[in-house]
Amino acid sequence: MTASIEHDSARIHFEHLFREAIACRLCPRLSKKCAVIGSNNGPLGASVMFIAEAPGRYGADRSRVPLHGDVTGRNFEWLLASAGLSRDRVYVTNAVLCNPCDPRGRNSPPTRTEIHNCSVYLRRQLDLVSPGIIVTLGTVALVAIGLLYGLRASLSTHHRKLVQLSDGRILIPLFHPSQRVMNTRRSRSEQLEDFQYVKL
Repeated sequence: MTASIEHDSARIHFEHLFREAIACRLCPRLSKKCAVIGSNNGPLGASVMFIAEAPGRYGADRSRVPLHGDVTGRNFEWLLASAGLSRDRVYVTNAVLCNPCDPRGRNSPPTRTEIHNCSVYLRRQLDLVSPGIIVTLGTVALVAIGLLYGLRASLSTHHRKLVQLSDGRILIPLFHPSQRVMNTRRSRSEQLEDFQYVKL
């Protein structure tokens, strides 16, 4: 009975968070965008949370499902499945909840200010989901977690290492599953090994 009440309370708090994130206009560049957050992120209470960079213009910005609908999403879902991880049992989000794009409408990295502005929503997601393991996908997500925990970490030194966080959670920094990263920094087969490591 208590567990059911706690779950209902978490769901109500998540709905408040969802509405606040949708209404947020803190970032001028993102003011006409819509935050990608809701039931499609995954279950509250998931033991693993994946954090990527931001919704892609051909992916989550259209599908409203984090890391879904474009090449990066297909790579991520293939990696999950190949590692025996089920999407409906993990929580997936982004360091920045809206799609950042340049003046020509192309995907663009979030700024430090945008990451900072969105960190309040990332913190609240962490509090509500309460995962034991946090997997950051790429540098932006690692920077976002670093802001929340006062942690200085880089992919070059912390990739695929278990980092004990101050609240007892385990952080595992991995590379982003974009095709560009797979072609230039971390191959498909190497990323598959990384996701197998998360499974362990």
